[in-house]
Amino acid sequence: MIFVSVGTQLRFDRLIQWTSLARSKFCPDQKAVVQKLDGKSFGLDCHHSFQSMEFEAHIRKCRFIVSHAGIGNIIAASENSKPILIVPRSSQFGEHRNDHQIATARNLQNMQGVYVAHDQKTFEEIFSKLNKGVHLQIPHQRSNQLGKCIKKYLQERFPS
Repeated sequence: MIFVSVGTQLRFDRLIQWTSLARSKFCPDQKAVVQKLDGKSFGLDCHHSFQSMEFEAHIRKCRFIVSHAGIGNIIAASENSKPILIVPRSSQFGEHRNDHQIATARNLQNMQGVYVAHDQKTFEEIFSKLNKGVHLQIPHQRSNQLGKCIKKYLQERFPS
């Protein structure tokens, strides 16, 4: 199963459409469970939201994650040793107010298990490799350090 999450604030039809096309092309029998807001479903199994336990269960069960460049999803992928393909939202396409997700993607693109696509061709190339179980090898030491720093910052800033 592939788990797709666009976050809880805005629609992200471009990500959903790219996922639907790549799934049809590379793994039409593979189920894709999608957390998304309103908008087109492009034939995928879409849900408006999940309770946190259900969201975490999908993360644990999936082969890989497709997501916007949200830090929460990136941390969840890292904590569960799941590769994540991120597509940053772009203000150019009206997907967000600014381009902070592009900056996030740029800063995290060398983190182990994080794959970034800014265009559909790159998205399909990475999607195909992840579907086949092919993962690029990135030095683990750096990703652990970065992940820990991000997690510590978020925990201090937003205690649960």
